[in-house]
Amino acid sequence: MSLGFYFLSSTAKITHKTNFGEILNIKLQDGSDVTLNSNSRLSYYKNESRKVWLSGEAFFQVDKKVVTKAKFWVITKDLSVEVYGTSFNVSTKKEKTAVFLEEGNIWLKLKNGADKKMIPGNYISYSAEENKILEDKNIFNPIIKTSWKDGSLLFENLSLEKAMEKIEESYGYSIVFKDDNSKDILITGAVPITNIDICIKAIEKSTGVLIVKKENDLIISKK
Repeated sequence: MSLGFYFLSSTAKITHKTNFGEILNIKLQDGSDVTLNSNSRLSYYKNESRKVWLSGEAFFQVDKKVVTKAKFWVITKDLSVEVYGTSFNVSTKKEKTAVFLEEGNIWLKLKNGADKKMIPGNYISYSAEENKILEDKNIFNPIIKTSWKDGSLLFENLSLEKAMEKIEESYGYSIVFKDDNSKDILITGAVPITNIDICIKAIEKSTGVLIVKKENDLIISKK
């Protein structure tokens, strides 16, 4: 009975989940650190925390295992990320998986069987549904892709339409534009992702629009 209980408990699956507007810091059993973004889920087996399944977005700081050289795996619906010890961001939103490598080297194992090596600064997004790489570029300002883990979204000459897509992902509100011209307004600056009211005020101040919360919608119009 004791042996059976140990086997079941050691192979149990552990899942961490976050709500909209919530960020969670996780210390894995192997010493790696994970920051889980809002509306995300991270799962792994109790006795194998160097292989995790991700839905949503997370930033990983993987602990190197110098003696065993054990690999670390992040698995999504589109691809698998193979690493040894490094820092990187993975997002599975918008029917694709996007990976940004901050430090070190990683390999992507795409669902179509192809391999892709990444070096620091690389940003790659891939859709298994479309069976193709959607973006493959270098990011020269890494904080644009990783600022969320410190509680804010950083926009750099981004259209309001694209910025509000990120707000939708973080807070769960549907975005409604009253006029198309407002979509093209450019926004630069930072907004919090754990306080919707302060977030709205910051966007209003930066863009000159009016944003009204109505049930599950954020309604945007010109002042």
